[in-house]
Amino acid sequence: MTITPGTCRSLGFLEDSDSFTETAGSPQYYIQSLTLEQSREDNLISYQWEGDYDGILQFSERNLGLGRGQEIIYDLQKIEHELARYLVFEKVHIEMIENTTLFVEPFSYHIELFQSSMRIIGDIRNLIPQEPISPEKAAAIVGIPTNSFNFSSDRMDTSIDNPSDILKSLEILLCFVKRSPGGSDEFLIKDYVASWASLSEISENAKFNNLLNADLKLKHLVGLYELIEEQVANTTVKYVSEKYKAPITNDLVDSLNKVIDWTIPPSQQELLPADAFALALKRFMYRCLQEETINENIPLCIYVCDESLYFWPSSVSQELIDILLPDEIMVSHTFTVYEFITKQIENLILQPPQESQQRQQPQESQQRRQERPRHAHSTKKKTRKNRFDDI
Repeated sequence: MTITPGTCRSLGFLEDSDSFTETAGSPQYYIQSLTLEQSREDNLISYQWEGDYDGILQFSERNLGLGRGQEIIYDLQKIEHELARYLVFEKVHIEMIENTTLFVEPFSYHIELFQSSMRIIGDIRNLIPQEPISPEKAAAIVGIPTNSFNFSSDRMDTSIDNPSDILKSLEILLCFVKRSPGGSDEFLIKDYVASWASLSEISENAKFNNLLNADLKLKHLVGLYELIEEQVANTTVKYVSEKYKAPITNDLVDSLNKVIDWTIPPSQQELLPADAFALALKRFMYRCLQEETINENIPLCIYVCDESLYFWPSSVSQELIDILLPDEIMVSHTFTVYEFITKQIENLILQPPQESQQRQQPQESQQRRQERPRHAHSTKKKTRKNRFDDI
């Protein structure tokens, strides 16, 4: 997100008013650049959000209206001013001096991981062979059965307290492993973290350390990230931008019904399992759509069918994904399609077994196979890849 000079009063101290002329245009932001050696402590951001009740959280109060005590009113202008003071005032841009001890490698902030390194999951898999976490261990970690048909699209029934806090530590760990593998796939994640002084910050996270006591190894790193990511995404994907929530037509619903296996558990290998489809869309929204930088008017298949992005579970054939995913689904439809699929799954779960079986008879499945769109697999995959590279 870009804050245009002149639009935020709280950042007025960054503007050079002398640069404004009728011909030059509006003022610009100016931030001093220093090396790390020249910087003072006040020049660096050091802000702790947790327990900051004397900071920006003091600029809020409960609604005292009758029956509205659960509502919180925020003084957004004051909060904006305080954040500018904490995070920007007297802060400097650190100049990098390569090949010296003053060089600091670029890093990703929370939620920016996939913006700066969209294929990091594939990079980790290439560095260290990965294996899924066993269903029993996964269930013990999150406190719920791993059978996806027991899910609710917005459920956070998990034994993990504040999974988003753990996910931040996992993002740091993924970035570090990508740069410094330094261990075999059988190396315990806990021992790997303890062996690097640079990871001391996440090793001090009690919640994260408690998670690593499950004897997880580096070969489980991607599986662990995806497991915790799903818990966080369950509650956050609903807040993606409205431009990714465009309504879908009846024709598009028909196209989806022709390619999705609605049986529980999935029984038709020539169709896309409903739960896997929903999971792929949820991962795409969480990893790529939160920053609102992706054009909503391009086909969703350009991203979701890209094998190197690892949105789909490994149990789903890439060839099947390339052939069946409807080309008419745009990125703008992402959340609406996800919501449609999850609601259909929930309805199936609530149905008595006999009704659920009657919902999709063998002859209906055969009709779907006959009606579903056929594509030239190799041509379609090549076209998508080329269009993705142009973005």
